[in-house]
Amino acid sequence: MDAFTNYIINCPDEIKSPIKVAVLDDGFDMISNVYTEPGSIIFKTMDSWNNNCAGGYTSYRKRTSKFLDRHPMVSYNSESGHGTRMVKLVQKLCPKAKLYVARLSNVNGAPTCESAAEAIEWAVRCGVDIISMSWSIQTSPSSVARPPPDELRLKAAIDKAKNANILMFGASADEGNNGATEPIIYPAAAAGVFCIVAADYYGQLKATVGAEGSGKNAYAFPSEEVKDGKAHGSSVATALAAGFTALLLHSAEISGWANSEGAELRLLRNHENMARVFNGLLVPGTRYVGVTYSIPDYVSKGDWDNTGKKALRGLMRKILS
Repeated sequence: MDAFTNYIINCPDEIKSPIKVAVLDDGFDMISNVYTEPGSIIFKTMDSWNNNCAGGYTSYRKRTSKFLDRHPMVSYNSESGHGTRMVKLVQKLCPKAKLYVARLSNVNGAPTCESAAEAIEWAVRCGVDIISMSWSIQTSPSSVARPPPDELRLKAAIDKAKNANILMFGASADEGNNGATEPIIYPAAAAGVFCIVAADYYGQLKATVGAEGSGKNAYAFPSEEVKDGKAHGSSVATALAAGFTALLLHSAEISGWANSEGAELRLLRNHENMARVFNGLLVPGTRYVGVTYSIPDYVSKGDWDNTGKKALRGLMRKILS
């Protein structure tokens, strides 16, 4: 994949608008920003710092907003480094994507429903093509009949993004079922969200995958192959799934597979249609999307003007049609 990604970086393109990917996590370390083009990454913070104070600051929303105005790098930075790693994974697979990074509020290591809903709503307003969510929120089955307001807002935000034909990717819970009652995992269990699970070296699902990761809407992506020393599991798989999808959309556009009006690309931005693409890439007998098997070596070796563009267009026709 690295050879293909590097090939795509150097391909001439005349696309009107880059693929837009929203990464909703705990922020991004701007000091480690590897982007070279101005405006290639947009930041937004949903973290009021009421629940997750950084550097020992105790702040209320009004005081926090003034503090963050004076210290913008602090407001977007990832405290744990998790968000930074997820952004870099997406960018590694699709360097030409324009990223929209939201920092969520966290309580006990998990995003709050309210900040997650606010971030999804923001991504919808930004008109993104893809939303990557490498985290999970466990809700009790007992709350199905009478969900609290923050859960209702999160579900409504997911529905809004689905209706806007935004491709959403949510991480399955790596720990699986820890009790007698299986919790409901959001956003992975929501309709219109691709539930992404971690696969081992052989493309098999991890044994600890919960119920949401065993259905037909669950897709396995690489996790163990990513050797950054820290990130692993379904969070890595989710970021790679989002990045791979962005790469497909970008490749389809620059290859000329889509017509000038972009009707085919609009169809690809539909959950059911992209699910059909993933199903066509599954390794037989598994839910593993064969990312590394789907890109032949010859595609990244041709001269763009003579054979490269034609080869890429043929590959996109085979994968996407």
